[in-house]
Amino acid sequence: MKNAALVLITVCFAGSCLVSAQVSIPAQGCWDSFPEKWIDGAGALRFYSQGSDVMMTVLEDPLVLLAVDDKDARIGTTKRTTLGQTLFVSKPEMRGIEEMIARLQMPWCLSAQTGELEGARSLHSTGNLDLTIRFSKGTAIGQIRPGQVCDALASLDPAFKGARTLWEFQSYRQLFSCRLPHFDSKAYSGR
Repeated sequence: MKNAALVLITVCFAGSCLVSAQVSIPAQGCWDSFPEKWIDGAGALRFYSQGSDVMMTVLEDPLVLLAVDDKDARIGTTKRTTLGQTLFVSKPEMRGIEEMIARLQMPWCLSAQTGELEGARSLHSTGNLDLTIRFSKGTAIGQIRPGQVCDALASLDPAFKGARTLWEFQSYRQLFSCRLPHFDSKAYSGR
């Protein structure tokens, strides 16, 4: 595998990633499996897609899950930030979400870059649902193809422990026209 710059726009096919640059970061490569050794419950997770590329019904900010200390008063709350619709989760909940994502069958491109996620305005659609996970040890970027979005996201529901965090995640899933027969869209309508 060639060393290449891993950036915000990443297209993966059969374990190989083609990359175009806006902001480059050192790449370690792309694999068909999730970097399970990096799972630590810290950091952030971003779900991003734009427009009809992935069956979305409206243009929407990315959904960002941000891990905070277990006693942080923001747990289970959401706030619109420069990153997107940011949902604050506990570190144990984030760890569980990361473990469930590890079960998804998709290629992952890895980088040694750590720190904050890029702002939502700097993102570009790849035509897929892009997942970016910032761990304390690096960054993993994966993509879910349009026809697999609803099933893949539904498989993550059990990882969301708080009623509000699950509601926010399911609310985001509705943007992809995913079926959620028991979803109450008015439960937290005040956000």
